[in-house]
Amino acid sequence: MRILLVDDELNIRSALRNNLRRRFRADVDEASDGVSALQRVMTYQYDLVILDLNMPNLNGLDTLRAIRRSPKHKALPVLMLTGSANEGLVRTAVGLGVFGYLVKPVATDVLLARVAEILDRSKSQGSSGQD
Repeated sequence: MRILLVDDELNIRSALRNNLRRRFRADVDEASDGVSALQRVMTYQYDLVILDLNMPNLNGLDTLRAIRRSPKHKALPVLMLTGSANEGLVRTAVGLGVFGYLVKPVATDVLLARVAEILDRSKSQGSSGQD
């Protein structure tokens, strides 16, 4: 399993990376902005992208839009994890097909439960389309 963690704050990435590796035994890649995230998404295959909203160079919504424009990544699970609870931003993210939207600070157990739910749902949808 491979997860891309996109956040401009190193301390948040470090804490999340350690928790994701421990809980899911996942390979966790990191990006500090949307431009770097898109380069990684177009290069590697991910099971989940955890994406911050407010970042330099390319914000989370624009990054999500770019991901969704790619036919190969239209269904890539993306979880927004951000400090913004703005209702308009949440609606925009949902309209772009985000799999979840959590507002920082979020309890680790809540985040890990949501990640597990998204991965389970994605796995069951993916396996039903094969065979």
